[in-house]
Amino acid sequence: MLSLVTQKNGLAMTIQIALYPGDPKPITASMLISFSLLDSSTIQVSGSALSGPALASGPLSTISIPLGTLNAVYTTPNCGDSALAFKLQIPVSLGGSATASTLYSSHTAQAAGHSGNPKLALKPASPVDSTNTFIEIPAASLAAMGSSFGSMPIGSGLTAQNIRILVQGSTIHILSDVSWNGLNVGTADSTLVPTASGGKLLMHVTNTTFSLFGFIPINESSYDKQIEQMINSKLGNAFAGKFTVTAAQVGPTSHLPCAKSDSLVLAGASNIGA
Repeated sequence: MLSLVTQKNGLAMTIQIALYPGDPKPITASMLISFSLLDSSTIQVSGSALSGPALASGPLSTISIPLGTLNAVYTTPNCGDSALAFKLQIPVSLGGSATASTLYSSHTAQAAGHSGNPKLALKPASPVDSTNTFIEIPAASLAAMGSSFGSMPIGSGLTAQNIRILVQGSTIHILSDVSWNGLNVGTADSTLVPTASGGKLLMHVTNTTFSLFGFIPINESSYDKQIEQMINSKLGNAFAGKFTVTAAQVGPTSHLPCAKSDSLVLAGASNIGA
């Protein structure tokens, strides 16, 4: 293959075919690799001629997406290591809720063969260590998850309720109303830092700011641990071994510059195409 260029409507692939080793006049042809939804978990990969002989026309292969429900697929020019993007609904164990997310893949098409339709395989275009996939979870999806947390007892008649998640700048916050024996006595604002451990997404609470009536005692360290345990019990297994998380942060990265500034971006590895 001579070149593979990501463009708006697909991948422009130029290949050179030699009929025998040392062929002085190899055939050069260009084809467009395009992508469309076949069903909620499968992408149809098709080819059409751009220049030179028509080496392929119509369906070439399929890509299996191992997690979530597919809504759309498109190529991502000028998006760092990403070549393809998949719009997904990813289920999270929050009472059956799901997050709207975009999965970006650094996998691209690779052609082989000397005659007829090329054989198509998926290979990482610009692998970053073992990373071949990025997941972008928008701030709106994080906020939607927060509404499913319910309430959490925090001792001495205190309860955290109306728990919500929001992104401010590059920081994730969990806000909650604090009640004492049914009476609203203030609020709590916990700052979270996303991390990755053991292939899972984890959230670490760095601090909590309480705005409470002065006579209300509270154990901040215990509260932080409870918040961590609550959110990690929900998010830790969200990808069920189908996506191994190696890094997490808020906002775009050097490898995925097209992510929104308030999105949670996960980097890792998945078995796309398997």
